[in-house]
Amino acid sequence: KQWYQRRVAITAGGSNDVFMPEIPDIGTRLIKVQVGHDGKGRGDGWHLDRVVAKCLDGDGTALTYTFPCARWIDKGEEDGQLQVDLLPLSVVKTTSDGKEVTEENTVTLKNETYTVKVLTGNKFGAGTDANVYLTMFGTLGDSGERKLAKSENMNKFQRNQVDTFTVDCVELGDLYKISVREDDSGAGADWFLASVTISDTAENEVVFPCEQWFSKSKKEKSTDCDSALIPLL
Repeated sequence: KQWYQRRVAITAGGSNDVFMPEIPDIGTRLIKVQVGHDGKGRGDGWHLDRVVAKCLDGDGTALTYTFPCARWIDKGEEDGQLQVDLLPLSVVKTTSDGKEVTEENTVTLKNETYTVKVLTGNKFGAGTDANVYLTMFGTLGDSGERKLAKSENMNKFQRNQVDTFTVDCVELGDLYKISVREDDSGAGADWFLASVTISDTAENEVVFPCEQWFSKSKKEKSTDCDSALIPLL
């Protein structure tokens, strides 16, 4: 295992918080970080300036990565997302004798905006008032779970309706799977999902058919509010 020192600068209060968690070895070459919060409590909105991660190697050297953010992570601000992906801006290597050398950033990933179209089925009672969450999996990584919060429709996920969302994250490569979850909240939580269509800025489009219920309340609706979907070939 290795130690990772993560420094978080919060511009709203001008404060720095330092954490030193012990985590399984993931190497010292970081390509991205995912940062988010649960959106609970009063004043949960957070303006994150940057994350600095210091990776300590066994030979006494250290690599310090700076991941700029400079945005709100708040359901009431910007895109409403409570999780963001950050790419490194700079990497500084500190040798065992204290010398600092700025290394070339070799990360070739870029940020991507995905358009997510969710089609609720045309069945009686198909709409839901529950919260819906999406995780995308690609050949270059995953998006982490994202709440589908802001649609062009005020009342989301209604019968025979398409809701369109945008998800900003580090590019994922070729999408091979998504996970859809609804939290079974609200008076009308049952939901019949027809399909999810995802496209990137290059207009590459992938369709994930579903045609099943999300419910815990009825025996014939047994997907337990969570489902992994594979693309239509």
